[in-house]
Amino acid sequence: MSKALDSQRTYALIGTGGCGKTSLAEMLLFQSGVINRLGAIEEGTTTLDYEPEEIKRRGSIQPGFATFLWNKDRHFLMDVPGDTNFTGDLPYLLMGVDAAVLVIDAVDGVRPLTRRIWNAVREAGLPSFVFINKMDRDRADFDMAFNGLSSVLGMKPVTLYMPVMTDGVFTGVVDILGGKALMFGENGAVTEALIPDAIADEAALLHDTTVENIAESDEELMEKYLEEGSLSEEDLASGLRKGVLNASLVPVVVGSSLENKGGRELLDAIARLFPSPLERPAFLDADGNERASSDEGPACGFVFKTIADPFSGQLNMVRVISGTISSESTLKNMRTEESERLGTLLYLDGKTQTPCKDVLGPGAIIAVGKLKNTRTGDTLSDDKAPFAVAMPQLAPQLITFALAPKEKGDEDKVYAAVQKLLDEDVTLKLSRDEESGDILLSGMGQLHIETAVERAKRRYKVEILLKTPKVPYRETVRGKVQVQGRHKKQSGGRGQFGDCWLRLAPIPGEGYEFVDEIKGGAIPNGLIPAVDKGVREAVIITLGEKGTVLVTHKEKRYFPGIPMKTVDTGGAGDTFAGALLASLAQDWSLEKSVCYAQCASAICVTRTSDYAATEKEPIDALFKKTYPQYTL
Repeated sequence: MSKALDSQRTYALIGTGGCGKTSLAEMLLFQSGVINRLGAIEEGTTTLDYEPEEIKRRGSIQPGFATFLWNKDRHFLMDVPGDTNFTGDLPYLLMGVDAAVLVIDAVDGVRPLTRRIWNAVREAGLPSFVFINKMDRDRADFDMAFNGLSSVLGMKPVTLYMPVMTDGVFTGVVDILGGKALMFGENGAVTEALIPDAIADEAALLHDTTVENIAESDEELMEKYLEEGSLSEEDLASGLRKGVLNASLVPVVVGSSLENKGGRELLDAIARLFPSPLERPAFLDADGNERASSDEGPACGFVFKTIADPFSGQLNMVRVISGTISSESTLKNMRTEESERLGTLLYLDGKTQTPCKDVLGPGAIIAVGKLKNTRTGDTLSDDKAPFAVAMPQLAPQLITFALAPKEKGDEDKVYAAVQKLLDEDVTLKLSRDEESGDILLSGMGQLHIETAVERAKRRYKVEILLKTPKVPYRETVRGKVQVQGRHKKQSGGRGQFGDCWLRLAPIPGEGYEFVDEIKGGAIPNGLIPAVDKGVREAVIITLGEKGTVLVTHKEKRYFPGIPMKTVDTGGAGDTFAGALLASLAQDWSLEKSVCYAQCASAICVTRTSDYAATEKEPIDALFKKTYPQYTL
């Protein structure tokens, strides 16, 4: 197997939206014989963009995967979305490959977002190529695009091919190191030719620059170049590959994916210069322990992406780290500690699935279906040699929308439908706001949220509306305030009287502190804890004739007002507070106490302020009538 792995390549196509990555993938699949005709983005016929939402918006919203042979060597290709709405999991995706091809639009050159994508590649430490695409366009400018690689991205580009333009038409490329021209014919055919006189000097200058860049990447080569003034083809080839592998050199290839030009040259360069999986640095776990990318070690792979298939259900995309796996393999999920039998392994070419009967080693990207409890980010490892890959931290979500059903009462159906999307898109976050009751969906942008909702509606036949989330406002104490609660009732004998003052004031930071500042007062000690309990458990807002609002840490409850003929509202608040405290002192529930206090204040407003609600009997009678569920 090691011999086959030496020539195996696993890489990703990356770049900003609209640069032509999917069209480039289409050209590579056509060149390798996977497809017999080139699909078009505008027609919705490309191999890797097959989801209805992708066809509608003419752009990738999820990574596409393909497996093919080039010169009998296995290639695993991943087409990564370029829109910022769908690149939140880029660190995960880059962990699944050994190298990357950065696609640049020859018309627009290096865009602002290109820098962020390139930084992710550098952080992942991946060897890279640059493919300058769309050389067939009227405003294509190779020099502008090429210069931006060093001036904006800070890379050290090495030109392998430069364009040949004949009367403004892209007709071929110059092989800089080979010293020859390759002219394009029909259906991707290429014929060798002499370098046109018009660009011979420019090609010679690029050749010298390329040789110097290769020499500068290696100290021994540099010494030899300075001593002899030149380098052999073998020296250039070995020096170039060494520079690519250590990410100090970035080869540049040009072409036009729509016209099927440059694909063969790119594939040959990938086969010649990109690393095999055996040359990839070791993977690390959370403790810094290494697992070498070797077919001789224990079996191990990790899930870097999950996709949904209408027929196979959930498909986990697994990158083999070490050892070998097959359809007969049983591995342990390091998160759940459960064993998973892999079963059927699938090669993917877009939505086309081909059962894999091969034994797969490091670098292979394979789809595995019907795993019991495995999700993106999980590691599947040999139980006798456990290892869990340390996955990178993803960026937080940037925007949140509230979800609502079109038909009232379908809230649970909406939540369940969107919940199913989270397995395949780790950049989505679904939650419920306990205060507002909103179903909240967070993502990387508005388009990201809208696309996710479209998927949920299409797949699970549920109508979902997007709304602006409600903002729950909270109040806190900013200044000092004091309130009085007075209770007075006469039921025979000496009666009852209580007068309590409560002072509220802010304290530094957060929290709650109850202080008894009564000095020489006559309030029984047994009543003081009732005051503390009432403040801790709830906030009560009296709304006059409209009723009372009770807000606890569990719920917000409204108590409608009791219709009464109002004579005087003076003392109603004090009566409410006094009756509430007296009720709580009897170990009544908070809800029952609020109801009794409402009755007390309702009786109070039927009297003049000089004649407060002092009798217990009318309050009790109103309480029994209004709240028959409670007993006195």
